[in-house]
Amino acid sequence: MDTGAFSIYFGTDSSSLEKSIKIIHSELARLRTVKLGQVQMSKARNQIKGYLARAYENHENLMLSLGKSLIVFDRVETIEESCERIDRITASDLLETANEIFDPAKLSTLLYL
Repeated sequence: MDTGAFSIYFGTDSSSLEKSIKIIHSELARLRTVKLGQVQMSKARNQIKGYLARAYENHENLMLSLGKSLIVFDRVETIEESCERIDRITASDLLETANEIFDPAKLSTLLYL
């Protein structure tokens, strides 16, 4: 519940490799420093709630998710409760999380040339 992987995949020719990496690090820095506006937050919340609603339509995924929730949290959250929690997320919350996840000291790079 408190681990995971985040990856950025891109393809480029070797002459653009350094520029591409600089752009990625620049965008990650922006995620760590610039708060989302109200419109962006609203769109992001609605997108996540839409994904959640679609996930509930797939019975196999739903049962797996409910089972994990029961094992990890000893309870199952309703879709309404999940949506309420999503609505409480603030731009500051996202900024704090981005600073934790995209901390340059915690990042690694793997290149296939």
